[in-house]
Amino acid sequence: GCTHMSIMEVSMDSDQLERVFLRLGHAETDEQLQNIISKFLPPVLLKLSSTQEGVRKKVMELLVHLNKRIKSRPKIQLPVETLLVQYQDPSAVSFVTNFTIIYVKMGYPRLPVEKQCELAPTLLTAMEGKPQPQQDSLMHLLIPTLFHMKYPVESLKAASPFNLAEKPKTVQLLLDFMLDVLLMPYG
Repeated sequence: GCTHMSIMEVSMDSDQLERVFLRLGHAETDEQLQNIISKFLPPVLLKLSSTQEGVRKKVMELLVHLNKRIKSRPKIQLPVETLLVQYQDPSAVSFVTNFTIIYVKMGYPRLPVEKQCELAPTLLTAMEGKPQPQQDSLMHLLIPTLFHMKYPVESLKAASPFNLAEKPKTVQLLLDFMLDVLLMPYG
């Protein structure tokens, strides 16, 4: 009974991935490519949690292809917001989050500055409870954005873009990181 179902699901997964491959192959303009990426990248990354090795392998092939296309086209925007939501999903397996953060790191610096500022608080929230190297990666994305943030002139707590009063742990992280950066030897 149920084994038949899972075989069907697998073939569907592989077919879906095949179709994404084909679409990527046909995408000529940045805009076409960007549309495909924003639609399919998050669900494709989720397929990394598949128990089927064949499916995972296919996803990896797809990502390798995608990385080349993304790197050669610096204007293409990635669905950073969706990826951040996915990255914070407590039920996501670490394999998925490890890959999701790669695309957050790729996509965030490409965003317009206003969008980076808008997502900065989400980056902070996303760090909580994540492995140290990933927290560092997100900090590296966040720090340059801090210079562009518009801070209220009167320091009203309500108006602050980061609601840090409620997040002492995150504040500590941020301060430690800033210190590390400041104390780094130049060169």
